[in-house]
Amino acid sequence: MEDLNGALLYASRVGPGTLVFDSIGDRKDTVAAFATRCSMSIPLFFWPEIVEGRRAFDGGLRNNFPLKTFLVDHPGTPFVALYLGKRDDRNKRFIGSELLDIIIEGEERDVVDAHRDDVVIIDTSPVGVVDFNLSPLEKQFLLKIGEASALRFLFNKKFDDGPDEATVEAAEKLAEKLRAEVCKRRKRRRWLPLCLAILIAVGIYLAILLIRTGIGTVWPVVHG
Repeated sequence: MEDLNGALLYASRVGPGTLVFDSIGDRKDTVAAFATRCSMSIPLFFWPEIVEGRRAFDGGLRNNFPLKTFLVDHPGTPFVALYLGKRDDRNKRFIGSELLDIIIEGEERDVVDAHRDDVVIIDTSPVGVVDFNLSPLEKQFLLKIGEASALRFLFNKKFDDGPDEATVEAAEKLAEKLRAEVCKRRKRRRWLPLCLAILIAVGIYLAILLIRTGIGTVWPVVHG
């Protein structure tokens, strides 16, 4: 970690709760790849690593967006944060999804809103953090939505050499086009297994019906 100037990684564990890997502080002699592995040990998806005799879990269990913790530990330090999340005005969601966000995210959206000028908000939906084996289209979408979000952030900063509005809007238009295509293909993939299951069920039903109809039936035999 000490080779990464100013880098911080957070994991979770029982006891103190937050486990910090600080390139200039606690656990700076930890291998960066190992610290990253601890930070992303999402329960049920990854087996937790052992740190100082205790299991280390995904940092999101305690600090899904650790900006508040960072500001408390490093007051007055300038920063740029990347936040993966949907806009708050997208309210048409399944109630279970909203309840899960409340449990995992806590008050992090308030922290995002309070520091919006220093946070790059990237809406990666419908791709989630536990979506593995992404298609080339989905990977391209993630790259383009990240690029568009970064360009919008830089444009809002009003830098003299920053991107112009036309460049930002073109990047956002391309990203949204890719998002629509990803949603379309995912919807199609969800329907294919359902249709296949229906066809199999219908085939089994017809086979049973045919067998039952054939029971007790005398088929004539024609002798030559």
